[in-house]
Amino acid sequence: VSLARRRSFDRSIDRRRAMTSPSSTPSSTRVKLWDTNAGKKRYDDYATLFALARAIEKLERAYVRSAIADDEYERTCIELMGKFKTLRAVLLELGPGEGVPDLDAFFEAYGAHVPSARRRLEVGV
Repeated sequence: VSLARRRSFDRSIDRRRAMTSPSSTPSSTRVKLWDTNAGKKRYDDYATLFALARAIEKLERAYVRSAIADDEYERTCIELMGKFKTLRAVLLELGPGEGVPDLDAFFEAYGAHVPSARRRLEVGV
């Protein structure tokens, strides 16, 4: 194989690697989700709501596996559900298109797979 063909082949391999490597996407690109402080607060609240749902999901899994005592489960579940419902009520007051009226749509939009938490939030403790 000639040296020129070998170099050409090496360059094409390097280009393919560059296109498929994670470093090929610009890591310094920032996506702005909000324009105002109110928008930032709303996204922070969405993140907290998401985190509370994930925490309830993890708590349910721990309870099913007997990794947590009944009294500790009940106390923690009541606390997390109270926080979740309070924050959701605040977000509902934001108005149409701003709050979280439908939990299923919220969880779907943000990729939260939390079936046990959904059930617990519907039924209560």
